[in-house]
Amino acid sequence: MAKKPVRVLVVDADPSVAARLEALTQTAGLALVGCASTGDEALDLAVSESPDVAFVALDVPGAAAATRRILGLTPSPPRVVLMSAEPGPTGGGSEPADVSGYVASTDDSLDVAGVVAALSPLTARASR
Repeated sequence: MAKKPVRVLVVDADPSVAARLEALTQTAGLALVGCASTGDEALDLAVSESPDVAFVALDVPGAAAATRRILGLTPSPPRVVLMSAEPGPTGGGSEPADVSGYVASTDDSLDVAGVVAALSPLTARASR
């Protein structure tokens, strides 16, 4: 049985950053399930599309609250990678502690496939 591609949700209010992440996702052979520009849109897509990974920009309106709700989805919430202009936590402590990682959304060398691969045991969930 062929392994299903990892399903990715991109959440960023900056259209150029979102477009770049969409292209990187598809180039990496991952399945882009949606792109949101607000926390409410992100939550709606997370519920309807069941992504395996969500890349969420911290500066998106409602990002912190939506991320908490996305991480609480059952039975199996997506892994969440927070994004900002600089790598590392920069949300002033408002970001949930159980996110899977942080990346710089402005990094031209961002390796989306590498980030997703590092989120093991994600691959077990993606093969459902």
